[in-house]
Amino acid sequence: MGLIKLVILLVLAYVALTFWRRLKAQQANKARSAASPDTPTLMVRCSRCKVYLPETQALHQGDRWYCCKNHLEADHNG
Repeated sequence: MGLIKLVILLVLAYVALTFWRRLKAQQANKARSAASPDTPTLMVRCSRCKVYLPETQALHQGDRWYCCKNHLEADHNG
């Protein structure tokens, strides 16, 4: 009788461990897919210093892009 309980306990522990590992793997996959966006970030080049930066962080005037307000003003003020 004690041997049967031990075997059942070992099988339950194995099932629980397998379930826990799969759950952790799924969480890791979700975190990895959330961290990497599906679409790449569009990069633009500052017309003044030629540094590339994401379009979302850049300033633009007409068809020119700038990395900061100082470069935008310097390019238009001469």
